[in-house]
Amino acid sequence: EITALRSCSISTTRMLVPVLLFAAVVGLLTYIYTDKILPEVNYRARTLMTDIHKKRPTIALEENIFFDIIPNYRFLIKKVDSNSHWVYDITLFDQTDPNTHYTITAQKATFEYSKDKNKLLITFYNGEMHSINRNNLENYQRFKFKKHAVSVDIPGTGLKRSSSKIRGDREKTIADMKNDVNDLTLKIENQYKKISSILKINENI
Repeated sequence: EITALRSCSISTTRMLVPVLLFAAVVGLLTYIYTDKILPEVNYRARTLMTDIHKKRPTIALEENIFFDIIPNYRFLIKKVDSNSHWVYDITLFDQTDPNTHYTITAQKATFEYSKDKNKLLITFYNGEMHSINRNNLENYQRFKFKKHAVSVDIPGTGLKRSSSKIRGDREKTIADMKNDVNDLTLKIENQYKKISSILKINENI
């Protein structure tokens, strides 16, 4: 094709112009998509999933897999109803107390968030609680219950992000990341200044 075009007195430069223009247009569109559209899509997708999890916490749970995203708590659930708040055949390992280990087993339970979204409210039905003191293994307790409620503190991570301006690395534009770099650079310089001033004081002493 190139030989045929050149035989028609079409120069190489003239042949390259359409290709370069097409590449420039594609590059510009790719830049706009990567820098403007994709970060916003990632941000909105995350906030949407956060809102969904607020409505139905069971969506984040998986069957027959240890769920330990909440510090000091581990869950093992045999059956999850993702269309409601119910889970079935659940075991909870509570390690909040370093001296006493608690284990709760129940036929079923419900998962709901508190009104302020800072706590996960778990209500167990038809189960048992086992507790043992690690310093005194003979101090073992067990009792049965028909209904037992547990309030679990949730770390301030993703539960409030849908109404905030916090963005992850994949949700930021180039300008946002440059601002982050400038802010971090300024903080590092300030820390260097503080360290230098402390060292000078120590040398004078």
